[in-house]
Amino acid sequence: MVWLANCGLSDCSDFISIGSECESLEILTLKPKSKTSSVRIAVWNWHNREFIRRLVCIPDTELLGHSLGINNSAVAEMLPLPDPLLISDYDQQQHPFSVSVTPADLAELPAGMKGAVEGWWSLWQDEQLAAVDNCYSQDAKIQLPGRNEDQSKNQLVDYASGMFQQMQRRYCHPESVLIDPNNSNCLGVLWHMEGDMTSTTGKSGLPRQRVRNTLVSYLEIQHGKIVRDTLIFDQAALIKRLSI
Repeated sequence: MVWLANCGLSDCSDFISIGSECESLEILTLKPKSKTSSVRIAVWNWHNREFIRRLVCIPDTELLGHSLGINNSAVAEMLPLPDPLLISDYDQQQHPFSVSVTPADLAELPAGMKGAVEGWWSLWQDEQLAAVDNCYSQDAKIQLPGRNEDQSKNQLVDYASGMFQQMQRRYCHPESVLIDPNNSNCLGVLWHMEGDMTSTTGKSGLPRQRVRNTLVSYLEIQHGKIVRDTLIFDQAALIKRLSI
């Protein structure tokens, strides 16, 4: 409703769909007819081909803010209040003492895809920034949150470094992996990044808070290299829920 109220009808300039027997991922790039920039939205749902059992919708709210001409804090004010957040005694730093789950553990990756996916995952889980050179093609199409234009490999490294600085004691884990049954070169990953986060709004003096960020990644791989990487993350929802 926030989208319709502020953007009205929109044109879909790009549509990605990956589906299996009980899960599907759709990524839409919508351009409001009254605005100049586009917004990406990811929808991951679990179903039985008749009813939706669970649905996760992640808009790129930073791009939404650009389209509306407002910042992330203003976008957060437009969002409905979230449900109460229950914090348990769970600590993500217990994970380094156990076996880490990777995307390859959740899906049988084709041989031509496995090395690139392992390199991509090592970037986020192990801070292996050098993996970008090894697993991405030279002219890869990289789409990052809050950026309308395609990004370079160096810009991906800068973006990842910024996230690593903002969140300490990090741990990443995949929740679900989808391989396109019609094109085994395409992969969707629903994953989480957990850690202790400082303010995302520039406020000083705020304590670190334990957070879990939900992200969606779409990868296309050819000849063992990533040729497209689309990452979607809802920054405004994090600001709204945790007041950071």
